[in-house]
Amino acid sequence: AAYRAALRDPALGYTRINLALADLHLRNGRAHDAVAALQPVLRGAYGTANSYVSRTEAHEKLALAFDAAARPDSALVHWQAVVRNWSRADPELQPRVARAAARVAALQRRP
Repeated sequence: AAYRAALRDPALGYTRINLALADLHLRNGRAHDAVAALQPVLRGAYGTANSYVSRTEAHEKLALAFDAAARPDSALVHWQAVVRNWSRADPELQPRVARAAARVAALQRRP
């Protein structure tokens, strides 16, 4: 029941559901809906239900959603957060950091 309620209102704080819902929206070409599902994740207080997803994971997914929604300025802010937060992360996260850094560079080069 809580899962279905969270799908109807992703702001309830079940952040893994928010990420899953955003993935569904992105796969279906609904980037703006993905953004709407993800933004509450960063608004929640740390240490509540929002701790199920790291803030950096939320930034990464929002960057992807803003890229898909053709909102490069917003995407850039979130990609920069990923690079900043994970620059010294464990080796298994380094490919994600490299992807984020590449997107930052590309977005900063645009006119």
